[in-house]
Formats: sequence, C-alpha cells, structure tokens
Amino acid sequence: MNFRHTTSKYVLPLAVALLAITAGPAGADELDPKLTVTFITDAAAGKAIRKKQYDLAVRKLEDANGRGINDFYIANNLCVSYLKVGEADKATEACDIAVARIKDIVETSRNSSALTENHQTMLAIALSNRGVVYIVNDMPELARSDFKAAIDIRSGLAQPKINLARLAEIAPATA
Repeated sequence: MNFRHTTSKYVLPLAVALLAITAGPAGADELDPKLTVTFITDAAAGKAIRKKQYDLAVRKLEDANGRGINDFYIANNLCVSYLKVGEADKATEACDIAVARIKDIVETSRNSSALTENHQTMLAIALSNRGVVYIVNDMPELARSDFKAAIDIRSGLAQPKINLARLAEIAPATA
C-alpha cells in the first residue's frame, strides 16, 4: 500500500494523506484499492496511521478527548483506523461523528471565510471517508449520496470523485 501525501491549499496548517483501502473488515479484501480514505497526518495519531500502526492509532484515539476541530481530527482518523483494523461498525460511528462535528464547526465559523474554506474541505473529506465506509458495509446508495455531497461542497477535491467513479464500476446506480 502506498501513501500519496497531498496538502490542499485549503488545509494550510495540516497535511492530509490518502490511504488506499486494501484491508479491513471481512469481505473488504474484495474492495479495489482504487477506493481512498483521507486522514490528517499532523494530528490525532496521524503519524501512527502513516506508519501503518493502525492498532496503536485506535488505542490512542479511543482514549483521546478533543474539543472543536480536534474532536473532528480524532473522529476522522479513528474512522480510517477502524477501517484498517476491520471494525466496519465502529468506523461508521466514527465517521458519523466526524461529519457531525465538522458540520457544526462549519455552521459556527461562517464569519471567517478562510476558516470556512478549510472546514468545508474537511467536511468533504469526512463525507468521502464515510462513503467508503458505506461501501464496506454494502450500502452503495448512501455512499453515492456522500460522495456527491462531498463533490458539491468541494468540487476540486479528488478523493470523492475517485471513489464515486469506482463505486459506479462496482455498484452501478439503480434507476
């Protein structure tokens, strides 16, 4: 598994990294590594995730407490870590928390355009990650909805586009 590190112009202080999903819950080994999730490398056990120490990341993050944006970082990175250790149900819960936390932050930061841009990017990342979890849990329509929402929020972000395209290949939309 290769890490592709990217830093978004909207994510100035933090680096984000893409991680291909090649392992995870039972049945996830059938998932194509073209699906990607994004974790925050500079926060919330990101270094452990980058080193593929997913069990360590889970242990650290399950005991972590955060406020504000740090709560989002913890939930987002826990979502990714749970996927990698095969805990799809826990990944769903962590991703739901990440989406809820960053949505709250976006709503309260409307007075600062720079913060809003950054937080909207984080929201798109969280939605894309949750979409991958939905694929793992065999919920393709929910995945499709999250990928489309992420694209609507941040059209320049590659991950939800990549994941949506792959979803179209593995689970075409039902009419």
